[in-house]
Amino acid sequence: MPNKKLHQQIAKMPESPGVYQMLDSSDEVLYVGKARNLRARLRSYLGKNLAPKTARLMSQVDSVRITVAESDSAALLLEDATIKRLKPKYNILLRDDKSYPYLHVSTHEDCPRLSIFRGQPKGKGKFFGPFANAKAVRDAYHFIQKTFQLRQCTLSEFRHRSRPCIQHQISCCTAPCVAVVSAAKYAEQVNDALLFLSGENEKVIQLLEERMVKASAEEAFEQAAFLRDQIAMLRHVTHGADPALLDKTVDVIGYAGKGSPAIVVLSLQKGHLRGTSHYLPQVMLDDNKETILFQFLQQYYLSSIRGDRIANAIWLPFSLDGLDTLALALKERWSQKLVFSDSKRGYRKKWHELASTNAEQALATRSLRSRQIRDQLTALARMLELEELPIRIECIDISHTQGEKTVGSVVVFQDDSMDTSQYRTYHVSSNVTAGDDYAAIKEVVSRRIESLKKREQSWPDVMIIDGGKGQLNQAIACFDGEESAPVLMGISKGPSRKVGQERLWVAGREDPIVIPRDHPARFLLETIRDEAHRTAIGAHRKKRGKTRKRSIIESIPGIGPKKQQAIYQRFGGLTELKAATVEQIAEVKGMGLKHAKTVFEFLHRGG
Repeated sequence: MPNKKLHQQIAKMPESPGVYQMLDSSDEVLYVGKARNLRARLRSYLGKNLAPKTARLMSQVDSVRITVAESDSAALLLEDATIKRLKPKYNILLRDDKSYPYLHVSTHEDCPRLSIFRGQPKGKGKFFGPFANAKAVRDAYHFIQKTFQLRQCTLSEFRHRSRPCIQHQISCCTAPCVAVVSAAKYAEQVNDALLFLSGENEKVIQLLEERMVKASAEEAFEQAAFLRDQIAMLRHVTHGADPALLDKTVDVIGYAGKGSPAIVVLSLQKGHLRGTSHYLPQVMLDDNKETILFQFLQQYYLSSIRGDRIANAIWLPFSLDGLDTLALALKERWSQKLVFSDSKRGYRKKWHELASTNAEQALATRSLRSRQIRDQLTALARMLELEELPIRIECIDISHTQGEKTVGSVVVFQDDSMDTSQYRTYHVSSNVTAGDDYAAIKEVVSRRIESLKKREQSWPDVMIIDGGKGQLNQAIACFDGEESAPVLMGISKGPSRKVGQERLWVAGREDPIVIPRDHPARFLLETIRDEAHRTAIGAHRKKRGKTRKRSIIESIPGIGPKKQQAIYQRFGGLTELKAATVEQIAEVKGMGLKHAKTVFEFLHRGG
């Protein structure tokens, strides 16, 4: 039951639109919401007939903090920003940690390059996307590569090319690097590709047809045949477009499930399905499907999670209240009007059915995976004699090359999946003797303990050490004196060191456990261990490669930080620098012939 202080506080709230934050006794924000009338909305939480999860929330609420907004749409924008910033426990959180791929054309360069880009589309050039997955962007990349034959090499490779590469030989590049194609002709290729990527398919085909007729009239039959093939490829790709959607960019929303649903977004552009995105919102309160979908739309379209693409129309699986406010907020944010519709008539019907089928499939896949994970966790709990299923499992691994640049990784399995946002890497100090895995494990585990304490985070239920009894003992020593340590275990290879013969060393047990090949917990443990191994190796290689590359250039006498930076900007790396002549090095800003000779001789001494 909410406390008396809370009743008194809510009674004094204004009857204005705004955003409210519910806080516990330690001032941690539990829930963020918006309201047209703050006092009326907050009073609804003081009733007796609350849903179970809402009642659980209110049992923890000690006070409420509000921010009055000037309008409903302003309150919606403020709520979205506050949820993203605070990530409250009880809010619906839209989690999608993927970094979506884009196609990038470096239009700021003399001979623009086509490449695949991941991350936020920032910087020079033009970005097209985002694509739903790696396969979709690779398919588009290969089609553009084959049809328009743009260069794919880096700027450093392009500048130092003396003859056409294999991409030219297989008809995937017209080799502007060595002037096989004129600058004007290559600019024409780039323009065609940009038009196609912008959705102007028919315009591109019309331009190519005009050039084909002209080439035939001039008896340039080889060029005419090439243009004919280009047109055929483009017509094949554009065939089957929905004629009712040729001038539209539409998102079709599919919804399946109750409580914690699956939501799918089909992205339609120029009559074609360009991508499919799946989302599984984290739902902590007993919200109905209308509330869940509204908050999904709010988070999805007010953020950059869907990339820089904005649809003209959004087709919904069912009707919602408050869409006028959301549409106004979206217009204020993106300066573009979005039209919501839940009609399923005519040509819309097939797209709604496809979205619904995809959502149901995503839900079924999640349910199956959840059952498998639960079976694996149950088997692990029995094997370790745990009273409850482990919720959080961490695994630590060490990676180095003959003791060089030792790195430790920590990966986290939580809520039935690997939580990449909680992965950590630790660079082992130089005080640890090279190749001393025991000392490295001890340092990484100690630093992990301190990190968890600093963030006031509880121990994991199980902590896995990639190693045998000796490594496990180092971890046990780190927890000596700590209160209620996690279950500690090590995974080592068997006597023959073959995959499938691993042994588990559990703290408090003298003999190892040999896991049968068909044991349900085996796949879970191997997945977590392999992920820790992959993360550690990746971090080690990155650190080692960066150190080796930079240390050589930084060791060149007379070459200071500014000249080093200029070298990196001009050549990109050590391989390209070694391939350069003295004259090419001398062209670097601030270098000159004298310093260029010093660099060249340093890099080629002894050979």
